[in-house]
Amino acid sequence: MESEIERTVDGAILNGTSYTVPCVISVKGEQPMLERPDPKENQVMLFSPYLVHGGGYNFNENTTRMSLELRFWKN
Repeated sequence: MESEIERTVDGAILNGTSYTVPCVISVKGEQPMLERPDPKENQVMLFSPYLVHGGGYNFNENTTRMSLELRFWKN
């Protein structure tokens, strides 16, 4: 439930990484376990906009991350 999610207004430090955007810091009183997906070459990652996600720091010095957002709606 939404009422069980605690968020920050600005940023936070989670798992030692500093974020400058609002963050979810607890769900049902527990800190969420964050997982950073690492798609390999020729792989694509699809996810729902309802998934908690964000633009964290890119730890890959020689790799540029890109994203493409598509939205579909009824006419």
